[in-house]
Amino acid sequence: MLGEHLPHGIYYRSELDGVREGVAVIDGHVVSRWNELLFPLPVPFCSPWNRILADAGAVGLSVDYALRCHAEDPEHLHLDDGARAQWAACAVLEGLLPYAEVSPRPEQMQAMMAAIEASPLILTYQSEVAPQSMLPTLRVGRTERIGDLWDIPALIHAWEQIDVPEDLAKSERKALDEAQDMRVSDVVFRPHSLSEASWSVMALITGDSPGWAAWESLQDWLRERDHPGVGLPDAAG
Repeated sequence: MLGEHLPHGIYYRSELDGVREGVAVIDGHVVSRWNELLFPLPVPFCSPWNRILADAGAVGLSVDYALRCHAEDPEHLHLDDGARAQWAACAVLEGLLPYAEVSPRPEQMQAMMAAIEASPLILTYQSEVAPQSMLPTLRVGRTERIGDLWDIPALIHAWEQIDVPEDLAKSERKALDEAQDMRVSDVVFRPHSLSEASWSVMALITGDSPGWAAWESLQDWLRERDHPGVGLPDAAG
């Protein structure tokens, strides 16, 4: 518990050699911690909150409360209850995320699909039932090209500035350049392509923070070369 004022927000500490620790707090409770590399520019659609709120149930929070923490004006989130119960799908409908994959309860599916069809955004979606669990899976994404939604040359330049090995940075820059003509909605029909994407491209589609994606990319690079990885020392803040 952090004091008696019950703060909420994203806090950073322990900046060291281009790495910092992120901490997310909701209602005074630390709900997530992560490391990330310092990234030199903000990126549309991308925020640590997207990953945290998509898993709000796992940290024991109501989705409605998490939405109130995230939205400046929660009243504009006026979707049906079925769509509100899934943060990621709601965020796509509100233009806050480009893509989402959710597993709504069967009784939620109709309301969620109706909200997608009524959206002023041009969206593509697909639903299917997983044979193992018999639960529906709904994927929804925007139809724009990646190069139209994000400033890819600026992102490529950012990967020239962050402190990672040159062959890793070169690989991520190449992946971003090659992804420019890909449409976000391609993942709706080929979900396996998301797991095959580089960290830098995957973070754009899923809305994860680019600094966190860069950190994860670096950890993979180190593991592939049998390095122990990079960590941060404990810090008081």
